Amino acid sequence: MSVHEEERFNKLPAQPIVRDLELPIPERTPTPEFQNDHDALPEWLSRPTVVPSDTTATFEYLGLPSEVCERLAKLTFVEALPVQQTLLPMLLQPGTPGSSYPPATEDIVPDVAVNAPTGSGKTIAYLLPIIEALRRSHAPGELSALIIVPTRELVQQVAAVAESLAKGSDICVGMSGSTGTFRDEQGKIINCGQRYDPAGYQQQIDDAVNGLVQHVPTYDSAVNVLVATPGRLLEHINNTPGFNLVRLTWLVIDEADKLLDNQYEGFLESLNVELERPRTTEEQDARECYLRQKGRWEEWRERKIRKIILSATMTKDISKLTTLKLRRPQMVVVRGTECEQQMIAGAELMKEDGVKQTVDGFELPRTLVEYSIPVGDGAEKPLIAFELLRTQILRESDSKEKSQTDTPTVLIFTSRNESATRLSHLLKGIQPSWSRYITTLVKTTKLRVTSKKSEPAIIVSTDRAARGLDNIAGRPITHVVQYDVPRSVESYVHRVGRTARAGRSGQAWTLVTRAEGKWFNETISGVKVTRISRRMLVEQVKMRMQEEHIRQRYEDVLEGMKEEVYGATK
Repeated sequence: MSVHEEERFNKLPAQPIVRDLELPIPERTPTPEFQNDHDALPEWLSRPTVVPSDTTATFEYLGLPSEVCERLAKLTFVEALPVQQTLLPMLLQPGTPGSSYPPATEDIVPDVAVNAPTGSGKTIAYLLPIIEALRRSHAPGELSALIIVPTRELVQQVAAVAESLAKGSDICVGMSGSTGTFRDEQGKIINCGQRYDPAGYQQQIDDAVNGLVQHVPTYDSAVNVLVATPGRLLEHINNTPGFNLVRLTWLVIDEADKLLDNQYEGFLESLNVELERPRTTEEQDARECYLRQKGRWEEWRERKIRKIILSATMTKDISKLTTLKLRRPQMVVVRGTECEQQMIAGAELMKEDGVKQTVDGFELPRTLVEYSIPVGDGAEKPLIAFELLRTQILRESDSKEKSQTDTPTVLIFTSRNESATRLSHLLKGIQPSWSRYITTLVKTTKLRVTSKKSEPAIIVSTDRAARGLDNIAGRPITHVVQYDVPRSVESYVHRVGRTARAGRSGQAWTLVTRAEGKWFNETISGVKVTRISRRMLVEQVKMRMQEEHIRQRYEDVLEGMKEEVYGATK
């Protein structure tokens, strides 16, 4: 190195040694605020459109075309019932007379959930928009509208109304699950033809053995509107050649509560698979084939299905409603249905619960003691529930000094029937000696307590099934355990009010996940809560399962449940 280079090097600023460098410490990403589906309803559920039961209007007043009004008049429909006054403008094709939506707004029209009783006029409310839309535009040989009802009697009733509305058009209405055999139905809902195709003939020789030489079978729908029961519909999806839902534009599910409560297990999942599967090459028309070749086919825009869900007892359980995959949903509640009466009924029940309703909220019994248990992400909730029962509630149940009135009588609340059944199974599996103490109460069962009066009684139930339950086999409820956090202040007060009645002492325990903690603290348990008046604050108790042999038993029970469900045992 020359002298000049050395001088220039010495003038350079000293570089820090790597170990002296201060490494940047990234800021911790805050946990996003989360509102649990079970305790914070989305706006479309919490703020439904309430239909008054006493409004009257003619179909002309709703803006329907004169020819439509004349057809309705011939069917003795002159005045629109309240639910029809609300639903028709929502469901009529955008830009047509009577519709609430201007032309070219098909992308933003909502799916609709309707809480309406039998006899409210809901059938006309959804059938008329469907039939009128198909009168304007429907392709021959395509199934455009599917209406799912739970019974064969309803299939016949709905199909009869649809046929009367479609009279004078070429719209064909079909039935599935009403009368007749499955094979007879196949011939009525699917047209089977043949086309000239030597190459295809070679591939399908077995299928075309009864057809013309060098021809292959073709299928198209013989009906534009199909009214079906869930079971028979699945049979056609799985076993009827040519039957598909790939051209569907309307889907109606009536009496949806039965489907959502798993009375038809696996039906909605199978239906969604069929609705969402890509069309095969044979199912694509010329326009779709061309757009796909050019890379300009937009599945979400081209395949839109308007969904209408109806029930007299519409659930607000988000985990169930999400299986319907509604788009921009809106809720419509007819005044006088269970959904609207829940608050009224809740107020009446609170009078019985010993909870006083004040101007500002609710006053809990002075003999009630409340606890909350943090359960992290909820993965170990069953174990913590077991530990709560074992160490806090049942620990003294074997004491001979305890009186019958002090015997633990426990009511456990879950959010769903499936959760109640699953928790009962887990508790019995972990501690088989508890089996005679535990009873599962869902809305389809009656309460049958198997334990003796001197033994503990544990009822695992949902809010709906436990409605009006203020004692268990004549014994006062000593403990309320909220396995799932309630959805509202009213629900919480109603639950805990089942215990500590008539001056007796009572305990209420709530298992709270990390995601639910903020809402629970701000709305139910915190010092700033104003809607609930209580003698003492909710005490937080930390609880964890320490015993490994119980953990192992829990894992074994879970594994056994998986084998039962998935058929893993051979």
